[in-house]
Amino acid sequence: MPTHGKVGYVSANHNAVEDYVAFAVSTIDCRLDGMKIAVDCANGASYETAFKALNKLGANVEAIHNTPDGVNINHMCGSTHMESLQAYVTSIGADIGIALTVTRTECWLWTKTASLLTVTRLWRLVQSLCVITVH
Repeated sequence: MPTHGKVGYVSANHNAVEDYVAFAVSTIDCRLDGMKIAVDCANGASYETAFKALNKLGANVEAIHNTPDGVNINHMCGSTHMESLQAYVTSIGADIGIALTVTRTECWLWTKTASLLTVTRLWRLVQSLCVITVH
């Protein structure tokens, strides 16, 4: 078993957020120009990356619950408490609202009329925004 100087090392990647955002954006084949999107970051892992990625895709992004302090994760926000996002979407006239989970493993989407998007409605939205090629 390694000990002392042979245990390992710590390195810092000061470009990790930008690298992650660049990769995520590179996987999406459409632009969001002209869309106003409200994002509830749940004071979690996506508090910085969600805003930056959607912004790079051309959306006008307004984020809420994006000031994590290590204790307030999911506290009355995010996909477990979507009431504030519903109100925010309608108050700013967003085209869509995205409620994220802390781990970024799922999200919930709201329309500007504060109704939950179903899979069918989401697919129609994606079709209207992106050129989809089936091989």
